[in-house]
Amino acid sequence: MQPAKKNNPELKLRLDSFTAECLGYPAYMVMLEGEDDLQDFQMALKNLNDPKALVVIKTAMDAAKLDFAKLIENSITFGKQNPENKPVTETIYESQPEDEQTCLDIVERSVTQSRMQNDSQIPSGAGQLFNRHWIENCFKGRASKIYVWKANPDSKATGFCALIEKSDHVVVDYIAVDSDHQGKGIGGTLMQAAESYAASLKKLLYVTTQQKNEKACGLYKSLGFDIKTRLNCFHLHIGQ
Repeated sequence: MQPAKKNNPELKLRLDSFTAECLGYPAYMVMLEGEDDLQDFQMALKNLNDPKALVVIKTAMDAAKLDFAKLIENSITFGKQNPENKPVTETIYESQPEDEQTCLDIVERSVTQSRMQNDSQIPSGAGQLFNRHWIENCFKGRASKIYVWKANPDSKATGFCALIEKSDHVVVDYIAVDSDHQGKGIGGTLMQAAESYAASLKKLLYVTTQQKNEKACGLYKSLGFDIKTRLNCFHLHIGQ
């Protein structure tokens, strides 16, 4: 006789105010550790009173287990145990307030595959607004450090990376290179700056990307990063 399933009282839908602001209606986020969480998740859904909402589900479970939701992306988190503290090249600069608009322009022109942009049920423009607010928040203090790549001190940035320092690691929160300048090693140089920053703090370095972004995955592997976790992201649209 199998033991009875234990409910997970900690499983709750967390209000995602950032996404909700971009959508114009409520959004929630939940992490499902395994199949045992599905029943508790369904019970949590019944407590929602919103006529229209988005629930973002992150889990290692495959799509067959969540056939009631839409698989939006497969993400991979790479990590490096011992980041290298190499000298930062002369093309890397710490960001200044005037770099914010340039970074926003880079994202608007060059980033087309975020999870918000990949969902056809998301209102038009909400995906770009999501990316825009993300970068704005980085410049408002979300990021611990932002590096920009410039050909010279007086030129505009053609790439940037935003880093967040955690208790025992550093996260590459956002990295982007202008589409007209991709394939020139700028991404690798920015990652080198990220490594040096993490190494100076004696902390691990993590970066997450979409599985289908083969160029980014190849770059991180070439720099000595190992795959740490894989997660699937699902969107469940309520009232649509």
